[in-house]
Amino acid sequence: MIAQIGGQTLPEDSWKNVRHWLKDLVVASIENLGDDETVTVFIDCNPSFAAYTELAMIAAERLIVPCSSDGSSARAIDNIGALLYGIGVSTAYSGVAFKGKAHHFKMDLPVIHSVLLNRSTLYSDRASKAFGAMFEEIKKRTKRLQKADPLIFSGKTINFKVIPDNHSVAIVCSHLGKPLYTIKKGKYPVHDTRPQINDEPLDRYKEAVDALLETI
Repeated sequence: MIAQIGGQTLPEDSWKNVRHWLKDLVVASIENLGDDETVTVFIDCNPSFAAYTELAMIAAERLIVPCSSDGSSARAIDNIGALLYGIGVSTAYSGVAFKGKAHHFKMDLPVIHSVLLNRSTLYSDRASKAFGAMFEEIKKRTKRLQKADPLIFSGKTINFKVIPDNHSVAIVCSHLGKPLYTIKKGKYPVHDTRPQINDEPLDRYKEAVDALLETI
């Protein structure tokens, strides 16, 4: 429905109006809060660049890009450049691409706030050799993106953050609906098992998340 309505030729600004739906919803949701309230809204996107992803990009101001240590995440950095920011897109398609349409309607696009090197297996506080090799490729592609257009990043220095493998912590949090700060050492019920949460991986994961939150 989003693509169908947004693709109508009349009225002329149908594309813009549809892409503003999520942003309008977010603004309407916080309008009744007091002036002294500080609100941060997180929008979780799936990896594909679908119509509802476009709504999220118009509604967002900054991007946190999570990467795994695989080729898909490395290619995803290039895809962000092309699909969101129009980098490398042929001039024949630039007018109908997302960046071109957003520029036509004077719609701001989010900037990249940080790139997370996610689920990294650490040894002596450093990523393992295999993980490190893939993450170096992701860093190289991100820096190439910055060189192509520095303005799509929130700062002059790219904010890379290493998020260590969280083992059972994330599963326990999502399965039980518990926020990370409430998780302590111990066993937790997950279906017919009771996985053990240990201090070391839990503390390491919390420290990494806290370091990320301090930048937001």
